[in-house]
Amino acid sequence: MVILLQFNAAPRLAFGIMCRATGLPPAEAARNITALCEARLIIRTSGAGSFTESNEFTINDSYASRRLKIKVPAAADRGAVAADTGATYRRVDEDRKLFLQATIVRLMKTRKRMKHEALVSEVLGQAQGRFRPSISLIKKCIEALIDKECVTLALARIHYLTQRIQ
Repeated sequence: MVILLQFNAAPRLAFGIMCRATGLPPAEAARNITALCEARLIIRTSGAGSFTESNEFTINDSYASRRLKIKVPAAADRGAVAADTGATYRRVDEDRKLFLQATIVRLMKTRKRMKHEALVSEVLGQAQGRFRPSISLIKKCIEALIDKECVTLALARIHYLTQRIQ
């Protein structure tokens, strides 16, 4: 919005002048101007590729829309998107581990004693609707529950036993 208001003073503005007038850093100004160009509200009249101080823009006088309000989607910063993607994958993995642990505890509370193969197949069956867990991930979750002392391992017959869970 601040960038569009600059066109009230002049019909044609350079990128450097817009940055100084709005007080936006060049990277953020370039991102917002790119979004306005993609929405065809402003037109790039000179320069191509990356933004320089001398690139000029004009307002698109022939722009027409049937809507009263126009939504201009913000152009995403590619570096921030990559960082967010990694953080999102880590959160999803952590949520999946917690889901598997909750499933194992719920099964063990109802069955009290289960063989390893039966427990793994039952967890696979219950998690099937949400995601396809790997068997190694299920084993890691069982080991984490053994470390937390929620589940114990009866070594003589490779059974899992539940502790008293309130």
